[in-house]
Amino acid sequence: MTLRQLRTELRDALEAVGISATTGEPGRISPPAALVSPGSPYLEPTAPFGQRLVRLRVRLIAQPGETAPTDLDDMIEAAVPALEAAGEAGWDVIEISEPYTLVIGTAGLPTVEITTTTTTDGF
Repeated sequence: MTLRQLRTELRDALEAVGISATTGEPGRISPPAALVSPGSPYLEPTAPFGQRLVRLRVRLIAQPGETAPTDLDDMIEAAVPALEAAGEAGWDVIEISEPYTLVIGTAGLPTVEITTTTTTDGF
């Protein structure tokens, strides 16, 4: 699979559980939403020879306000099983960050990051 296909796989899994998601870095975000992007490190060699560990970051973004903590919890509870079931090889959820404020322009958006990994022998 290509890297684009892997990102799309996670995006589609999130959308299947009702979370609006994109694989790019949009200039404008309408929460609730998810952004699927490369993690760090993005790629690592693994055994057996020729395979790579791919790390993707999923940012879950809630609407600011009093219900943001509960909204983020609800998004996490929907996203994690969907991400783990995505794709042929399966994805592992490695960690979920504490909530933080993602600043886009002048807007502060409640966000958590989910780090996922899978192994591929494609590309």
